[in-house]
Amino acid sequence: MRFRDRFLALITDPNIAYILMMVGMLGIFFELAEPGVVLPGVIGGISLILAFFAFQSLPINWAGVLLILFGVALLIAEIKVVSHGVLTVGRGQSPWCWAPSCCTRRRRSAFASPGR
Repeated sequence: MRFRDRFLALITDPNIAYILMMVGMLGIFFELAEPGVVLPGVIGGISLILAFFAFQSLPINWAGVLLILFGVALLIAEIKVVSHGVLTVGRGQSPWCWAPSCCTRRRRSAFASPGR
């Protein structure tokens, strides 16, 4: 089993999915309670997207697309908000760790017959 498969199996564990959901909700709550802290909002956003994938209410392709769009939004927000690099770190973590899992192709063997 590759790392990607182990990671996805770990996330879809019901206990981990519940923890991701709680971290996401608390992160968004703390960001709304204290606007300007930035880090709880970034962690909360990434955790919520992963939790929705883990609860299987969001397909893996859409989870990857949402994380990439979240990364672009963080990049744009870095221009306007003084975050001392927190948004850039969150942007670096969200799309690039997830994008290979939603856009993979199977490799064909050199010895595979063309009819298969």
